[in-house]
Amino acid sequence: MAAVKFVLSIIATVVFAVVMKKLATVWDVFRSPVIAVHAPGPCIRLEGAEGGSEDLTALPDGRVFISSGVISSEKGKILLMDFLDPTHKIKELQLQSDQNMSDAHYHGLSVWQDNEKGGLTLAVIMHRSSGEDTVEMFKFDEKKQILIHSKTVRDPLFYELNDLVLVSENQFYVTCSLKWSLLELFLHLRFGEVLFYDGSRVRVAAGGHIFANGINISPDHRHVYVAELLEKDILVYERQGDNSLVLKQTKYVDSGVDNIEVDPKSGDLWVGAHPRIGTLIYFMHREGQGASSPSQVLKIKTEKGMLRDVIEVFLDDGVEIPASSVATVFKNRMVIGSVTSNPLLCDIKYSK
Repeated sequence: MAAVKFVLSIIATVVFAVVMKKLATVWDVFRSPVIAVHAPGPCIRLEGAEGGSEDLTALPDGRVFISSGVISSEKGKILLMDFLDPTHKIKELQLQSDQNMSDAHYHGLSVWQDNEKGGLTLAVIMHRSSGEDTVEMFKFDEKKQILIHSKTVRDPLFYELNDLVLVSENQFYVTCSLKWSLLELFLHLRFGEVLFYDGSRVRVAAGGHIFANGINISPDHRHVYVAELLEKDILVYERQGDNSLVLKQTKYVDSGVDNIEVDPKSGDLWVGAHPRIGTLIYFMHREGQGASSPSQVLKIKTEKGMLRDVIEVFLDDGVEIPASSVATVFKNRMVIGSVTSNPLLCDIKYSK
């Protein structure tokens, strides 16, 4: 009898510990840290991405590709801006395709430049009205300034795709935020995955994530960075010969990290983040209407691929830009993307 009581007490202790951990996680998600607004320099709101600017990435020459329409009622668009253009004009790129893409809602995107042969490949996650998630691949025609559709990648493993990073012209890693349903978030289940597409098939490269979000790769292609929004951390993986991933570091940054951009020279990370995740959830539920969600940009210094110092470069209460999801830098300027609204262009007068 005493042995039974002892076993039951152990079980009760374990259950209590698990419940308390879940409650602590919920509290951490919905707590509201103080928002002390600051920016690295003067900022201006750009026009032309009214459906949002959820993800964006800059080329070495200053051009920036932008995905728009992830939660907007407007159809999705791929946009282009240029840091060097004094008008800061954002234009929509026409898509040449034999497929019907009128119901597209674009999410994460990535660009690959072939420095030897020339040419530019763009891959973007497309959420269809049918509920299917696919990765659409395009070739960029420099002269005509259009995107020519080259391939649709679909797979049974694709569910709630969030972001991707091209590692060659026809290969990429992509994050699956969820495996089956939103219930995973409330139960704190680690079913999110990072998948790898090798040009012909998709397989799991790493698992055990709670809402895997942004993803990117180090300049030497040895390390892959994955953002976990609800856990408020960034994971550093080491690539293996078979393109599977081995976890090397978990860096807690105390903010809901979204998309990741990597400085091609220093290897430092620029991360769009949500300091109040609970507010973001409410904001997303309202589809950006009648509410606002604070924005944050973090710069994370790296050393041999590992994450070191975390520097808050930008913080806003949602007035200048709500729900920041990404940031990229070119020389002394930074553009910040938003889940629901136009991007913000800031001068960088100071940055450690």
